[in-house]
Amino acid sequence: MSDGNAGLAGGLCAVVPVKAFDAAKSRLAEALPLAARPGLASAMLEDVLAALAAAAVLRPERLVAIRVVTSEPGAAAIAARHGAVVEPEAAPPAGGQGPEAGLNAAVDGAARRLAAQGTEGMLVLPADLPCITAAEIVGLIDAHGAGTPGRSPAVTLAPARAGGGTNALLASPPALLPAAYGPGSLARHSASASARGVRPRIHGSRGIALDIDTPDDLAALAGMQPGPCTARLLAGEPALAADPVPDAEAARRAEAQAAAQEQAAAAKERLGALWSMLRTAVPGSGRS
Repeated sequence: MSDGNAGLAGGLCAVVPVKAFDAAKSRLAEALPLAARPGLASAMLEDVLAALAAAAVLRPERLVAIRVVTSEPGAAAIAARHGAVVEPEAAPPAGGQGPEAGLNAAVDGAARRLAAQGTEGMLVLPADLPCITAAEIVGLIDAHGAGTPGRSPAVTLAPARAGGGTNALLASPPALLPAAYGPGSLARHSASASARGVRPRIHGSRGIALDIDTPDDLAALAGMQPGPCTARLLAGEPALAADPVPDAEAARRAEAQAAAQEQAAAAKERLGALWSMLRTAVPGSGRS
């Protein structure tokens, strides 16, 4: 993974916009006290950046840099642990309304800078995807297509679980379309790509789909497997910093372990269902 502005040409750069932790997750007020929200925002960012760093190890020729756009000092410290470069957050345009105005300005500013540096494409991910994995990021990058000099413009979008939002935006070149985040943004991004003669790819992914904004999202999180920092926080344990950037073998072992755990859980569920059927079909089978 490149450092700073060097070596970006020909690859993808991930961009993660981050709000100030003390202003984050206000819509969780009914489910989470104010004092707990910065910790959740911090833990989720750790897990997102850890997944990106692992994906960069698995696809080093494609994901060449990670940038965090923020004015939050805590986010800058987390970014440094994962080899990400911090960029200052741009002020929203005059007259911009709603919380998305600042987000759209941050993404558009990053896109312009990356385009000026000759970057092939930009992958935008929110900082509140606690269940995202390196394998899902690699799948998204692979779906977008291989990087080639002078390649045709391309857009790949991953939808949010609810609200019609966009939880991943991959655009080649980076400034191909303006950011249009907010409720219903997936349709706006799709229409914007089509208006530029580009047919957008829609890439569904369970971990990428779940962003944590509302109490309903927290309830959905209970049935999934979050990253280690978020998991520790939700279990009432200290949300320790995620491991530093892994080497290739460690990243592959982590993905293999996660796949094995999913297979074991599925097998256990099937055995439980079979046992229930046997107890119903065979009299006395439930007695020891």
